[in-house]
Amino acid sequence: MKPQILFIEDEDELVRLLQLNLEQEVEVIGAKTIEKVNEVIGGNIDNLKIIIMTADVLGIDTVELTRELRRKFHGVMLATSSAIQLTDDLVNAGCDFKVSRSELENLVRLTLGLPVP
Repeated sequence: MKPQILFIEDEDELVRLLQLNLEQEVEVIGAKTIEKVNEVIGGNIDNLKIIIMTADVLGIDTVELTRELRRKFHGVMLATSSAIQLTDDLVNAGCDFKVSRSELENLVRLTLGLPVP
């Protein structure tokens, strides 16, 4: 079974791009609603290796969600956004690192011990 990444993001194109680039090594699960997040976290999270938090997901308080997820999930949590202050807020709430969207795939690969192209 491939390791899993939960990508909390409301822009389908960004999720799909990460899925395409990592499909051979990793299962990327996109979530743009709190219901989907709860479905993934409520299931078997043993195979979940990374959670990627986007700071500005429509209809979700991502700072509070980060705090809640950190209590349940002890793997790597990454914060990404085009707004620097928002990523700082996510790191303060429990994310391990902030990363630009352009460097996201490389950091995921490094975190999982996968080759970086």
